[in-house]
Amino acid sequence: MIAAVRDTLNQFHMIDKGDRVLVGLSGGADSVALLLNLNKYRLERGDFSLTAIHVNHNLRETALRDQNYAVSLCESLDVKLIIRSVDVEGYGRKHHLSMEEAARELRYREYASLNMDKIAVGHHMNDVSETVIMNICRGSGIHGMCGIAPINGKIIRPLINISRGEIEAYLAKKNTPFCVDETNLSTDYTRNRIRLEVLPCLSDRINNRAIEHIASIGSDALLVNDFIESELNKVADKVITFKADYSDSLSAEDVNKVISFDEPFNGYKYWMAYTPYPHADDAKENPHIAVSNDMKTWKEPKGFENPLEPSPENFKVGDIYNSDTHILYNSDTKQLEVWWRYVNNEDKSVIIYRKTSEDGVKWSDKEVVIKNIRHKKDYLSPAVIYEDGKYKMWYVSGRKQVEY
Repeated sequence: MIAAVRDTLNQFHMIDKGDRVLVGLSGGADSVALLLNLNKYRLERGDFSLTAIHVNHNLRETALRDQNYAVSLCESLDVKLIIRSVDVEGYGRKHHLSMEEAARELRYREYASLNMDKIAVGHHMNDVSETVIMNICRGSGIHGMCGIAPINGKIIRPLINISRGEIEAYLAKKNTPFCVDETNLSTDYTRNRIRLEVLPCLSDRINNRAIEHIASIGSDALLVNDFIESELNKVADKVITFKADYSDSLSAEDVNKVISFDEPFNGYKYWMAYTPYPHADDAKENPHIAVSNDMKTWKEPKGFENPLEPSPENFKVGDIYNSDTHILYNSDTKQLEVWWRYVNNEDKSVIIYRKTSEDGVKWSDKEVVIKNIRHKKDYLSPAVIYEDGKYKMWYVSGRKQVEY
């Protein structure tokens, strides 16, 4: 395993001479194996520093046990350890996040606060496979199939080509203990169900290299996606958006998530509705608005703060979330309208909501436009226009067909 991790570090040029590398150390198998390998790599190279950080989420009775183990392990390796304590429950309530997403945000915020050159985290091959499967099942294009990138800014993932089985075998061979997070054994969460039920079934009953093959698809998709983005960037300045005079109704040619005005609407020519989805993070997948006067520099309208609508109060990763935002201009009411899709896999419902605004800053309460049962009419990627006094909507149905 050490050789495989070294190959990954070198292949992606993850650590440069003089780098200050921070290792996220939860005490679980992945982070323990990561620290052991990076510490050995540091001793071999001798040209970068290594510091570990343990973030106590204060969510479990065993949290102090994990923290104490991290202290003991770092002392045995002579690696500096930083300990931070965060209020995940309070942060989650304030920002309408699940405990899992709140913990992740706070953890990465603590990482970033130390201003290190690189931040090493323990994502491995199984994590990539889980992400690819989850995104495919939810309905994803090539971007969602990309899985988890080996490098993302300062974030590096040296274990990305190592399976969970290899990690546990490595620790067993070294007779190194690790902590177990009991919440990872619960099937209440979508990702856990994939980890505990779907992946073992595929490996045991379909192909014992299924995890490896799925992760490989994710790597291939990442390469294809990067190529597409690089080609699009070459012609970005040549792209011309449609124009629509807001005093007239929009035509079918204007179906887009960006609308433009010959005369600026509240000071801006271009209005865009979008749905952030970084790293397949459902908690961030909420309606947002941006404005521009040159189609290059985008910002929030003055006096407005995103998101337009936060995560649902009953938000649950992979099961209850917002998605698919669209914007239009109603020429009769002289208002902007933002439509978006709400999914609830627990009660099998899908709802199209909308909010309206006369200035793009103050918005109405959300209202239900359409409600239906999932998989009968999923209303994926709705595109809406207002024309001749009527709303017209195109969407992808549960049968994966474009319907009107």
